[in-house]
Amino acid sequence: MRGPNAAGRGSRAGVTNRPLGPLDRGEVQCGLQIPPATAQQQAMTAPYSQERLEALLADLESDLVERKASLQGDAPGKIREAVCAFANDLPDHRLPGVVFVGADDAGGPARLEITDRLLLQLADVKTDGNIVPPPTLTVGRHVLRGAPVAVVTVTPSDSPPVRCRGRAGRTAR
Repeated sequence: MRGPNAAGRGSRAGVTNRPLGPLDRGEVQCGLQIPPATAQQQAMTAPYSQERLEALLADLESDLVERKASLQGDAPGKIREAVCAFANDLPDHRLPGVVFVGADDAGGPARLEITDRLLLQLADVKTDGNIVPPPTLTVGRHVLRGAPVAVVTVTPSDSPPVRCRGRAGRTAR
């Protein structure tokens, strides 16, 4: 497997740190004038800033934040459920939800090694067939609160419901 290329894009679908593209800026594509993305659309497609991720990690878990110390035990299933819930955006926040892997329940570092394999496992949540339709998500490695953390950012779906193993995701806590 190859790592991110020089443009900062991942080699697999869903693993990206993409800057705003021509469609986001309202540039001409194939002879058509594409209107610029609204601030809300940009907020839904652009990942959170480093400062905002730090604040979300330090805050309580909510219907926008989920934390997992590792991918052991039932964590992969719980991450899929969280991704599904964030994609459905039942509270209508119209903001991306975030799953932090490598952080304990209090938001502290779990000292998990964030490898390319782990990032690919997280990205595969999108296409492994357990979530239908596939959600829009990005996966990245960040250093937050002095420790490496995998961050999965899930954009609300344009066409809910998104289902996890046949059931629509819930955000109840």
